[in-house]
Amino acid sequence: MRFHKWASLLAVLVLFASMPQSTKADSVKTSRVLIRASVEERKRLEDRYGLRHDFGDLGFTVEIPEVDLVPLRERKGIDIAPVQSWAAAPFASRVHASKVGSTSRLLPNTQVPFGIRVVHNDVNRILSGSTPPSGGAGIKVAILDSGIALDHPDFAGTTIYACLDYTGKGKGPKSGCTDTTGHGTYVAGIIASRGGMDGLGLYGVAPDAAIGVYKVCNQACSTDDIAAAVYQAVNDGASIINISIGSNIPDPLTRAAIERAWQYGVLIVSSAGNDGPTPGSLDYPSAYPQVVAVGSVYPMISDDISAANLVVHETSSRGQVGSTGSDGIQEGEPDVVAPGVGVLSTWPDGAYLLASGTSAAAPHISGLAAIGWQGSASATRSWLQSQALKNDVLTSAEGNGVLLLDQQGYDPASGYGSPRLN
Repeated sequence: MRFHKWASLLAVLVLFASMPQSTKADSVKTSRVLIRASVEERKRLEDRYGLRHDFGDLGFTVEIPEVDLVPLRERKGIDIAPVQSWAAAPFASRVHASKVGSTSRLLPNTQVPFGIRVVHNDVNRILSGSTPPSGGAGIKVAILDSGIALDHPDFAGTTIYACLDYTGKGKGPKSGCTDTTGHGTYVAGIIASRGGMDGLGLYGVAPDAAIGVYKVCNQACSTDDIAAAVYQAVNDGASIINISIGSNIPDPLTRAAIERAWQYGVLIVSSAGNDGPTPGSLDYPSAYPQVVAVGSVYPMISDDISAANLVVHETSSRGQVGSTGSDGIQEGEPDVVAPGVGVLSTWPDGAYLLASGTSAAAPHISGLAAIGWQGSASATRSWLQSQALKNDVLTSAEGNGVLLLDQQGYDPASGYGSPRLN
């Protein structure tokens, strides 16, 4: 027995000695991988490559030089799988706002965009500026995205309870959440921008909510970083997690993290994706049954916030034809819709961006959930659905109704409808 033990150890040492030595040079191409291995093998791998994230029974992730992958895959007792790379849901279009008047600051062409008026269900009071949008006090909303431009004037006074960066090298996260693409700043503005200290800026849906910024994306978003950020957001006490990120392929790490968040009473809201009108085209993580999947709508008449005036955008991802919602939301089925076409929000360098996509729709619902929080994920999700059923959406950009059967109530394009405050 002792001979076999030492023979096994010798074989491992030979394996590692035969591997090409990794260096810190930029020329070394690496891959992020998920590994399951024995305690002994794991320690050796961690000592050699360093630990990225630990996911318990699911394994751990590391960055490994690609030249080392072949001998590792041949080693018995080591299970290696690539970590998926997802993307922040892209914008269909985007246009910067212009300077207004004599001020040196870039100003939005409206302080309360159409989508904010829709979810607040307010035609005149908010639009006139007599009472700005409010709500969300005491609720933490985690934003998993590309970071945030904290110096934007419209975040002055915003409570930031976390600012973490998962995109750097080595074990994460690191302190900081500087936005590198603008996507996260845009999403955050829809949820919680506060109009700026000068009162001339943009208001989000829930300006009184506290936001946690978890930077998980640069140009791409690794699913192990996303999953780790979900766990951290739960530990930080978030009530709501907004993920305007997507992929056509499910992932075991994000699924496990989201299932745990749901069990802890945390509501996850995610963009449905921009792959419509193809049936069954919801992106993950929105397709997971524990996630509120949000599709995109736009108004036929610009100032009319009624559900009858809303149209499901052609590119908004759909559930399967025939879904009725009678058995609750199943995998691949949307929950609700929100404005997601020509949406104005904050952008780095004190600017504003007019953009389209379900990335813009999801944060409207995260903000609404913060205002209408019912004490748990399940209760708040039920509330969103009941509010949506009061505002059914029956029109789609294809011109054939939301459903081929033109069914009122739940349908695979608009879900339960357009939720809003009473």
